[in-house]
Amino acid sequence: ALHGIVIMPGVKGVKIISSRNQYYKGTIQNFTGYGIYAEGTNEYPIEKLFIDNISSNHNYSGIYIKYGFNSIISNCETDSNCNWNNVYGIYIKNGSQALITKCSANANKSTNNVYGIFLENVINTTVEHSTAHINQSLELGSTYGFYITASNGSTSSSNKINSSPAYEN
Repeated sequence: ALHGIVIMPGVKGVKIISSRNQYYKGTIQNFTGYGIYAEGTNEYPIEKLFIDNISSNHNYSGIYIKYGFNSIISNCETDSNCNWNNVYGIYIKNGSQALITKCSANANKSTNNVYGIFLENVINTTVEHSTAHINQSLELGSTYGFYITASNGSTSSSNKINSSPAYEN
């Protein structure tokens, strides 16, 4: 897969920020992978990643962070991503102390499963003031607004999850 921005293991203090006003976000689009792909390891985690005012759309998936600590994703859109495999708006795996705030995962589509915001094996992560709206599996997959598994101390507040239709034959 070809990702828009790739962050390698052990990187610290990266900021991906668009200086455009909030109505015209910086755009990462048309990649066959994630718009932003940050994959640390247990030995070399990603630390203090800050993503702000970015639109990751028309990719196969939006934002992926694995083994990330103290990450912030703010005012970002992960909309209109499409793939025949699972599609993720924002996916955080094996991390802690993350904050997702004022983000959207909307109108993503797949012939498989679609996850708006997916937290897997995370500790003390907060999702607030975010939306998952009209994500859709086009065939036999399932659709989830927020999906949290194997996680401790995570908080969700003031979020909106709207209709996510499943495939109908």
